[in-house]
Amino acid sequence: MDIRVENHGSIWLLFPENAVARQWLLDHVADDAQWFGGQYAALVVEPRYVLDIVRGADEDGLEVE
Repeated sequence: MDIRVENHGSIWLLFPENAVARQWLLDHVADDAQWFGGQYAALVVEPRYVLDIVRGADEDGLEVE
């Protein structure tokens, strides 16, 4: 698994589980994206954006759970 996704109601957290996934997220989200837990522990995402991010990661060969 490369990216672990957690639903927390009004926000979703995307946890990069390795360096490749972390770099993919950094390359594909805005520079001012919010990260939870410091040092890029989890990307904070509004529900309306989750599906697009997950689809993009999947299309680029990352495993998302």
